[in-house]
Amino acid sequence: MKTLLILSLAISGSFCSRDASKVPDGQNQLPDCRCVTNPLSEIESIKVGMKRKDLDKIFSRDGGISAINEARFIHIKCAFIKVEVKFKLVEPLSYGSPEDEIIEISKPCLENPHLG
Repeated sequence: MKTLLILSLAISGSFCSRDASKVPDGQNQLPDCRCVTNPLSEIESIKVGMKRKDLDKIFSRDGGISAINEARFIHIKCAFIKVEVKFKLVEPLSYGSPEDEIIEISKPCLENPHLG
């Protein structure tokens, strides 16, 4: 399933780049691609070593089951864009502290939002 999502993202990116050759100089993105490129810029700002409170500015937890120290997050402006994040907890068995440290973040992928 994850492979299919990554493939979908790659395909959508190829449509954007193929059409970008028709864009006049000075325009770096097509209007149809902004729904992807704008969130991607925000996602790239999240780095290992940052805190959960930094992640919470642009992401919220996706539904479904997740571990104490890792979870799937959805972009708050586009719930189809997701990342998997692992945390170093500030206190063992605590969950969701704003001070939890990000120790790993996946590349973004496209997937339908979970309910609940």
